[in-house]
Amino acid sequence: MDAQYENGLRLGLVDYQVHGGTTGPTYSLGLLDQVQLTGEYTVVLTPAIRQDSSYYGLQGGWTHDFGHEMTGSFSGGVRFVTSTQEIPGGALTDRETVWVYKGTLRKKFERTTIQMDVSREINPSGFGLMLQSDRLGGSLSHDLSETLSASLNGGIYFVSGVVTNATSGSVPQSRFTSLSPSLSWKFSPWWTLDVSYSYAERAVDSFNQWNFSNSTFVMLTYGGQKWSVSR
Repeated sequence: MDAQYENGLRLGLVDYQVHGGTTGPTYSLGLLDQVQLTGEYTVVLTPAIRQDSSYYGLQGGWTHDFGHEMTGSFSGGVRFVTSTQEIPGGALTDRETVWVYKGTLRKKFERTTIQMDVSREINPSGFGLMLQSDRLGGSLSHDLSETLSASLNGGIYFVSGVVTNATSGSVPQSRFTSLSPSLSWKFSPWWTLDVSYSYAERAVDSFNQWNFSNSTFVMLTYGGQKWSVSR
């Protein structure tokens, strides 16, 4: 991936490139359980500030069917973060260890589905360092009728920079909150009308800074007959 920002340096953002991949086996332990083992290695190149970063690690996961339309999954592991920045006369290298995890619990009723999520992950950013994101969220969907359904999604994020002695700059801890209710109406076999509202806010306590936004989306979808030609 190649991320580029127009006038990024003026805004405190730098272009970066990401190279990496994940791999690992998955095993089924009977009909109700499944385990996974995943390895990840990612390199982040930031030429503008002469800084290279990487993170790698292993993560194990478990998925279980509790019965009665209830499933859960949990995974956890470690990421070893390394940053190297060129300085006059040499280079400065430092390392940091970050524990990551993800958990999901989902329950389905006759007309309602509830899901809860919790996670921690790290990702590259245009600030010249990795970002650690802790999230707690959930969703609720309910079929009001055969043609009308409602849903509610929300979450809260705590974002901070993974700072080492070899990274330039810092990112103050920020808190993001989002809430989005929506309605979906399938008023004919081919037409669906979706209406949603989104509220989001960002708070940086160390700077006494607070911002928010509101948005509304209306989408009309047509799914007509499918055409196929065979010979």
